[in-house]
Amino acid sequence: MAEYFRNLHTFWYDPSKLIVILVFSAAAMLLVVKGWANISLFLLFFICFWQILKQPRTFFINRNSQFWVMVFCMLTPFIAELIAQMGRGQLILSSLDGPSRAILATGVFIYLSKRSPPQLVTALGMGSGLGVLMVFFYLKLFPEFYWGNRAATHFVDPITLPCFTFALLGLFLFGNYPKMSKNAVVGLKLLALVLSTYVALESLSRSSWIAGTGLFLSYILYSLRESRLKQLVSLLILAASVIGIFYFSDDFRDRVQEGYAGLMLFLVDGGGQSSSVGQRMVLILIDFELIKNS
Repeated sequence: MAEYFRNLHTFWYDPSKLIVILVFSAAAMLLVVKGWANISLFLLFFICFWQILKQPRTFFINRNSQFWVMVFCMLTPFIAELIAQMGRGQLILSSLDGPSRAILATGVFIYLSKRSPPQLVTALGMGSGLGVLMVFFYLKLFPEFYWGNRAATHFVDPITLPCFTFALLGLFLFGNYPKMSKNAVVGLKLLALVLSTYVALESLSRSSWIAGTGLFLSYILYSLRESRLKQLVSLLILAASVIGIFYFSDDFRDRVQEGYAGLMLFLVDGGGQSSSVGQRMVLILIDFELIKNS
């Protein structure tokens, strides 16, 4: 990334470099600097929108159906909220604030669908890896923002923090880093995996543990898809790691047993609504009922 910072004077002639840096910084600062990702999105939108205005035919003429389907899907959150408010006969602009970010993201998508910088995916992956490291150091430097004994930052709660940390980890794991040696990439990925696991354990979020396990499974099956033996060995290591954490971490063991007890209470006795697992099971049943009726 250093080469991009050395060429600041060329940004306005070649916006792709500025886009790369904004994407990198948005991922890196997502969970430690409040509002950084939103500011980055606004800047990205204005940069891309200006380029689209200069050559509108390039970005909108002769586009295939897949492009327009993607545009519609990205605008769906805003459209859905707008239709809901119109149906209620009351327009609340503040409620459109969050969904309106989809409009900004759509503008960025339209530009990148034609002018995607080749370093963009690498920058996103590296920024995400740095983001995991930033979360770890944040928790070490500012433990006063913990929710009791659960890890959190000054604006991210213990449930959201580990889930988003694993999201950053996923972007880093599946990223492409052609200019780095294979051993360096493997080492950095292992470090990011360990740090993300630490954040998840510190947060005591069972949702993130499930998400993290699913991510590890996906990465093992994908990255080692050419060798069944390596897949099997890696899965055994993953299983052994989970079992080891269960036996050596009191917090992990207590939370898992608490969740299991709530699940059994719900399945066997039809109770457990006082537990978080029981409440989620009730919500799942409500979802099924709503889907069945509509």
